[in-house]
Amino acid sequence: MKSIKKFFYAALITAGLATSFVACVDNDFDQPEIMVPEYEGTSNTAIADLKAKHTNGEFETIEEDLVIEGYVVSDDTEGNFYKQIIVQDSREGATGGIEVKINEKGLSSMMKPGQQVFIKAKGLVLGDYNGLVQLGGGTFQNGKYTNLAGIDPGLIKDHIFLNGLPVELQPKEVSLEELKDNDLYNSLVSTLVKITAAQFEDADGTLTYAEKDKSSNRDLVGPKGNKLIVRNSGYSNFYDEILPQGSGTIVGVLSKFGNDKQMMIRSLEDVDMTGDRFDGSTGGGSAGEVTLGNSVTSLNEAFDAIVNYEDIAFEGWNNVYTEGTRKWQGKEYNGTKYAQASEYNSKDAKNVSWLITPGLDVTNAENKIFNFETKNGYNTGATLKVLISTDLATDVNSATWTELSANIASGTADKYSDWVKSGDIDLSGYNGVVYIAFKYEAEVGTKGGTFQIDNVKFNTAATPPADITVTELNEAFDNVTAESDVALEGWFVGATAGDRNWIGKEYSGNKYIQASGYNSELDAMEAWVVTPGLDLDAAANKNFSFETKAGYSKEETLEVFIATDFDKDLTAANWQPLTVTLAPKNATGYSSEFTNSGDIDLSSYSGTVHIAFKYTGSKDNSGTWQLDNVKFNYTEGGGDTGGGDNGGDTNAASLFPGSDFENWDTFTGALNSYGLKDYATQSTDAHNGSNALLLKGTPTKNDYVFTATVPEGFDATGKTKIVFYIKGTSGKSLSLNVYKADGYDKFNLGDYSAAATIEPSSSNSYTGTIDTSGEWVKVTLNITDVALQTTAGESLFALKVGKEQAYDLLVDDITIE
Repeated sequence: MKSIKKFFYAALITAGLATSFVACVDNDFDQPEIMVPEYEGTSNTAIADLKAKHTNGEFETIEEDLVIEGYVVSDDTEGNFYKQIIVQDSREGATGGIEVKINEKGLSSMMKPGQQVFIKAKGLVLGDYNGLVQLGGGTFQNGKYTNLAGIDPGLIKDHIFLNGLPVELQPKEVSLEELKDNDLYNSLVSTLVKITAAQFEDADGTLTYAEKDKSSNRDLVGPKGNKLIVRNSGYSNFYDEILPQGSGTIVGVLSKFGNDKQMMIRSLEDVDMTGDRFDGSTGGGSAGEVTLGNSVTSLNEAFDAIVNYEDIAFEGWNNVYTEGTRKWQGKEYNGTKYAQASEYNSKDAKNVSWLITPGLDVTNAENKIFNFETKNGYNTGATLKVLISTDLATDVNSATWTELSANIASGTADKYSDWVKSGDIDLSGYNGVVYIAFKYEAEVGTKGGTFQIDNVKFNTAATPPADITVTELNEAFDNVTAESDVALEGWFVGATAGDRNWIGKEYSGNKYIQASGYNSELDAMEAWVVTPGLDLDAAANKNFSFETKAGYSKEETLEVFIATDFDKDLTAANWQPLTVTLAPKNATGYSSEFTNSGDIDLSSYSGTVHIAFKYTGSKDNSGTWQLDNVKFNYTEGGGDTGGGDNGGDTNAASLFPGSDFENWDTFTGALNSYGLKDYATQSTDAHNGSNALLLKGTPTKNDYVFTATVPEGFDATGKTKIVFYIKGTSGKSLSLNVYKADGYDKFNLGDYSAAATIEPSSSNSYTGTIDTSGEWVKVTLNITDVALQTTAGESLFALKVGKEQAYDLLVDDITIE
């Protein structure tokens, strides 16, 4: 346990607030005296300053004589708060608050809402619950986890003092739109707020505040589509009450769980929603109504300003639906932001969603070209059409729309496509102002799927790469954007066959660039990336070097060329091949490490040269080549040795063929005769590479999802851990079997939200839940004392799930190190 070099001492007097009330008073007797508690000291630390001493994931014992003061804003009378009080620093206009854990029920009988308290924190401990800072009485072990303990009831009087009688609280009034500001939100966590305009998104006259004995999330939505989770206990007195269907205000304590913004109400008296429901959006009404703004002569929308999972609300754009209630939402994955339409988990029978550009002034645009990119996945019949209108005024239904011819991504029922460029759409046949709409249409349960759009452009001619010559180069690709075409100053990317380029990639903190034909429909692919000009005459050291890695190799090739006459035209230059050392090909996975090319002597050349890396592949020859640490005339040590798909650990290797789930046939071919459960499928939401394993469903029993067997030539010598990554949620946890010659060891994740090392257990257990807050989280199994099975064909590794609870969980990159 980490200690703060300061001491905080706290003490609470459990004062009896005895108050008697009678209808009539007999003058022969004195009225009972009201006992008013009084604290004679003062505070010396603000709540916000105390919280600032905490580092997430750590525990800090307060060693200074620190005293905070504030007002209790929680109330456990109705059972939505349990063994905790929430204290904010003032009656109104609070600037900080904190949750105080106490091992006692019925705390509101001692500390009612509005009660001023002084807390002496010396000897108490700061901790957090997935980012929510808490103050407690110590720590305790729960299996492999260390948790923050509540203050013991016998010590309450030593740490918490009451002062005066409870007073009326004035919650801070805020809108859901204002709470999009993360700085503001974080400053208000653990304080009482009043949301000024909101309604429960899914209130349908039957949905209750919570399920019995199970905490439940209910989404608030504001007039502009902004959302907030209301977290309700299944043990509260109001869990089975029907959510109000109107709109209005709601009072509660703000909280957080990872990246999720949450609120907890104290009782139904905090909810006042009797007004008419509003649309819950901006830029258009519920029946396709639009609000037109100023037209533009150019457009370059990369959706960088979206808020993840919130309806898009950009100036000039309209986002409406004409059937159902779904709109286009902002989404972010692996650093890329985009717009998305999907019927997944929709409660509507049909969804028709429109995302409409600002008016495009074709007449005054110099370059009348429009283009964009799309991606499509899990498609069972959903469609995306791109439409143009010259007469849009107030409603999409009354406008005249013409479909434009464009390349639209086409995914499959079980995975996503790559991003597909629309091609240049010539609008020179139009005059005046036009509007372009992306119309998504799906029927829930029968014709579903997800469409994503990005990089919507009009009158934005591509800027040719600058003609740059360098005397030294040390490119570790730290400035590339993952999953986007390489765009580095002085570098040139292009294709002489197909439309795929080299793209940026990132894994476990290491960035590199990659070319691959995987999951493409290209009969031929030739992707080039070319260095800036290298000035050999001015360079003292004329050596050139780089590093490569190969994965899932087939007949694709990587070639390295040099030219003295390159001028941004790949086909016109006189390219000469260089003799280099490349990474060995690997048909069943990735190389365990990047391979250095060795020093390539360019001293036989003079003047300025360019070095080109040419990837040649196709949909059939679709292996991957990765490139990193390109150097010229650079002699200093250090540098990134790469990391690629095994996270930079040169001792890491795939645990079994296909354990990174890139090649589905390779993965399923590595399993025993029981195969794979039908709720386990391939997903393109990957930790690294293109694919991962998705567990989505509710198992009816404690299942073996799969059991992988020992591959030929398997060698576990010196290996001490099995590592993999998970992302998502599950109502029960995971259990893993790691097989030995004489049985197997069991590893149980339990409650899991942050990276941890798991030790062997005596039995399989699925107790606990998983919630990674939308992030990939590392899991490490300690196999130091496990003598792994090495006989080919015998069981090696099994993944198990618990019964009768939902799993929506991704698993990826299972390695042994």
